[in-house]
Amino acid sequence: MSITAFLLRDGFFRLLELDWYVNHPVLQVMAGLIFLGLMFWLVLRLWLRRSLPRRRGTVAVDGIHSQVTIRRDDYGVPTIEGSSLVDVLFGQGFAQAQDRLWQMELNRRLGEGRLAEIVGKEALRADIFLRKLGLRTAARSDLEALTEKEREHLDAFCAGVNAGINSLKVLPVEFQLLKFSPQPWTPEDTLAWIQVMSMDLCANWEQELTRGEMLEKVSPEVAELLHLYQREGACTVPPGESSKLVLDGLRELFQEARGFLPNSGLPGGSNAWVVSGSRTRSGKPLLASDPHLVGRVPSIWYESRLVSPELDVRGASFPGVPFIVIGSSPKVGWGVTNSYADTQDLYMERFSPDDPALYETEDGWERVTVRRERIVVRGAEDHVEEVECTRHGPILFRSKSLGLALRWMNFEPSHPVQTLYQMNSATNCSQFKEALRTWQAPSSNFVFADADGNIGYIMAGQVPMRKKGTGLTPVPGWNGEYEWDGVIPFEELPQADNPACGYIVTANNPVVGPEYPYHLTWDWMSSTRAERIEELLLSQPKFEVEDFVSMQVDVHCATGLRFGRLCAHHKFSREDAEKGKIWLSEWDGSGHPESGGMALYQVALLGVAKEVAHTVLGERLGSSLLGGSRNPFSTLGGHGGRYTVWVLQLFENDAAYTRLQQLVPSLRDRAEILEEHLGEAFNQLSKAYGRNPKYWEWGKLHRIQFKHALGSQPLLAMLLNSPTGSAGGDADTVFQTIVNPALPFEANAWCPSFRQVVEMTDPQEYRSVLPTGQSGHPGSRNYMDQFHLWCSGQTRKYDVGQASLLTLQVRRH
Repeated sequence: MSITAFLLRDGFFRLLELDWYVNHPVLQVMAGLIFLGLMFWLVLRLWLRRSLPRRRGTVAVDGIHSQVTIRRDDYGVPTIEGSSLVDVLFGQGFAQAQDRLWQMELNRRLGEGRLAEIVGKEALRADIFLRKLGLRTAARSDLEALTEKEREHLDAFCAGVNAGINSLKVLPVEFQLLKFSPQPWTPEDTLAWIQVMSMDLCANWEQELTRGEMLEKVSPEVAELLHLYQREGACTVPPGESSKLVLDGLRELFQEARGFLPNSGLPGGSNAWVVSGSRTRSGKPLLASDPHLVGRVPSIWYESRLVSPELDVRGASFPGVPFIVIGSSPKVGWGVTNSYADTQDLYMERFSPDDPALYETEDGWERVTVRRERIVVRGAEDHVEEVECTRHGPILFRSKSLGLALRWMNFEPSHPVQTLYQMNSATNCSQFKEALRTWQAPSSNFVFADADGNIGYIMAGQVPMRKKGTGLTPVPGWNGEYEWDGVIPFEELPQADNPACGYIVTANNPVVGPEYPYHLTWDWMSSTRAERIEELLLSQPKFEVEDFVSMQVDVHCATGLRFGRLCAHHKFSREDAEKGKIWLSEWDGSGHPESGGMALYQVALLGVAKEVAHTVLGERLGSSLLGGSRNPFSTLGGHGGRYTVWVLQLFENDAAYTRLQQLVPSLRDRAEILEEHLGEAFNQLSKAYGRNPKYWEWGKLHRIQFKHALGSQPLLAMLLNSPTGSAGGDADTVFQTIVNPALPFEANAWCPSFRQVVEMTDPQEYRSVLPTGQSGHPGSRNYMDQFHLWCSGQTRKYDVGQASLLTLQVRRH
């Protein structure tokens, strides 16, 4: 008998028989509350479990040619096997619909701009922004460009999704709470979701907005000293109130939308590295990959293994998308990071004063094209939005005389499903690289290895070449000077094959030097993580899987040690600042949750960064520079995770800081700023945790929680969100957990959204872990069962146990 049954059936009623119980009203109330709590918990548990999908037995379905098996392991990860690839893709769609239907529904509504239909007015501005982007329109272009094989693969996957939906006797709890049912899944839904993820990771246009606004506040020289970009005044937007109105308008509209986006409209960070067999104990290549995205429940990734006569591949994909995005076959393994390459430009369009439907070009006036978008708003009248487009793309925001149009590589037809198929079926590094020829966006760094012992790297994706400028800020669209002029040829993209050093590392750092003939981006992240990974790779001659697993959760903080050395150069008059300086000098740079040195460094550095940014740019723009978001539902802004390095570089450079003081006389001396904020940090931590720094812990400040889209209400938060845990690391550690300067010191921005380690042995050694769990059902034991593994730095072996076996059979008519 279970504990719950005992308490309900025996324990409570025996308690009622005790004479002393009758004479103790407090105990009566307590027992009653316990009883009600247990009953509520039992009813809630039963309600949650009603919607769990069927995982065992046999289901007859239409749409397959022969039997398909879905065998889930103890963590709910399915191995889908069939006698043909199209049947296996059907099974993949079926399994995804069983496990992640709510997430898939939310995904496609983002792609369509149909959130207000289920959420109400609070999502209207997000829908307006998404409709203006025209992701669904771009998806239709991809749909029209499908090859016959792509169409076959996509149709099979969508048929599987719909069969999975039809197999659910009870819809997931989110549908019940919001009281609506899903429509059938279509190929357009999948292609639109690929567009959403691509847009979410191509955030350069937001950086253009920020840089444009900052250039109106400060001179190009001041901006350069803040490490925003090099001086390039010829590319700035025309100054004036009208341009500022448009810049601010678009920024505010995007801020309304970003809280609904899967990655909050952030470019994300990631690590990926690979070593050749000469540097492993097995003699075979070894690869690690951990994409850093905003932590969500359910996980942004869905794991599976696909087995057919045509391919055998496993790894992570996006729910709603077929094949594997990051993973491995017995022949090839690969990992991905965001390259930050600039594939977007904002064009300032000038409209006719006589006819606002005409915009200026170098050849005269042209008429905008208009499409009417009807947005259904739950509980309110429908909203009709007229979306205007110029030759450059959709106008995201406009006044009477000026507007901002977005040009983006993704508005050109692409073949994402074909690319994924070719990646998944490649048998060596050469074939894998060739498969990436059709990878369009987001531009990504791929590292890969094959069973023959080869390793390689390429920055894949179509990156535009510009006639003038480098996409630094919004540019004039009426003179033809800043138009695109083709894309960087595939053969000339940054790439490497079997380097002599025996390893390749990419961590959103610059991948080329100044000698590279093409401009790629202004938006690299710092090289700190890549340098640390390289340091670890050079620390020993041979590696094995467990070494890479440990490296992925390395929290050595080189920037913290730099800050400590910076403070050591000064003699402070404040006693608390001197104590802090001594403590930092004795700190080993560990960023573990138990580290007091990490806590002191983070609090002090944020204070320093805020003073400099706010003094130079003002509070609002200064917060943007630090990565603060103006949207309460969004974790971070586009500059997130970058302030540590530019502050250190500025403070370490005597000439640069002196020049900045000359340009901004209100900026105090470095020693004064360091003394005040180091002393204040020491005082704050002393008051909170005691005067002895040995008892300070970074993890008490730096907390992490994975949140559900409906998890903002207290009761639903308890039901749907993950537990809150201590987090180590920061923006500059290999285990990257970005600090949110607007909500110090939460770690709810970027973090490793999936960790994978692959050794190309036979049989292959494959490890992975999700931060939450495979299932999207709160009532499932696989909803949060990997959380403790992720938090403790562990991974799991693939295909552990056989928890269930579901067989899909051809329906006999």
